[in-house]
Amino acid sequence: MATYVVGDIQGCFKTFKKLLSHVSFNPKKDRLWLVGDLVNRGPHSLEVLRFAAHQKKLVSVIGNHDLYCLARYFGLLKPEELDTLGPLLKANNRTLINWLRTRPLMHEEKGFILVHAGLHPSWSLADARKYARVLEKILRSKKAPEFLEMVYSKRIDAPQKIKNSNDELNFALGVFTRMRVINKKGQLHFKYKGPPDEAPAPFKPWFEIAKRKTAHQTILFGHWAHLGHIKRKYLVSLDTACVWGVKLTAYRLEDGKVFQVHYCDG
Repeated sequence: MATYVVGDIQGCFKTFKKLLSHVSFNPKKDRLWLVGDLVNRGPHSLEVLRFAAHQKKLVSVIGNHDLYCLARYFGLLKPEELDTLGPLLKANNRTLINWLRTRPLMHEEKGFILVHAGLHPSWSLADARKYARVLEKILRSKKAPEFLEMVYSKRIDAPQKIKNSNDELNFALGVFTRMRVINKKGQLHFKYKGPPDEAPAPFKPWFEIAKRKTAHQTILFGHWAHLGHIKRKYLVSLDTACVWGVKLTAYRLEDGKVFQVHYCDG
């Protein structure tokens, strides 16, 4: 039995299937962990969700594009320029949408932490667990549309801007699903998506902030295409820009071996 952690798929179902074939994935024995962003921008979001929702040995966390899909489903947002969710939403697949909204924001197992974007440097593991469980409860409840409407109408990008519990949860959701670079005061720069060494001062990658409280926890994450795959002690990034025509990456937990296939959904 092996556990494969796969980077951002974003509707690239053919590439995803190619990767599973490349690692000789056996659904009866092997496990899949997905770092989130299963849908959008790639051409086959519906097929990705149909596959994922029927896998018994699969864990997936929620990414920012998954949240966007929920917001579109609830009628809170109009389609963006690169939106490819039409077939999924037109199919009225309530069961698949409900499956997506009940995914965790953070998964812990055997010393590994699976998240989409990362953990705020000021958070302890207990803090992260607390925020994840509260947010998951909201997203699974009738309050989800109202909460997501609040999130998309007002981004809270810094602890100093938190004035109430809704702001606190808004900020936490941004950390789990959108964080890339951050400054010493804990502020996130949501708009920056480029290479880590070109981040505008004083921002730097969240995992390079001094005295990060989860620095000795092994974190597996995606979300940052320009970062690509990196492997350090206690840190593995897995977004290798598949949806932009590059590669899809899998990391085998048992031995740290990396597998990659080139994009083939075009």
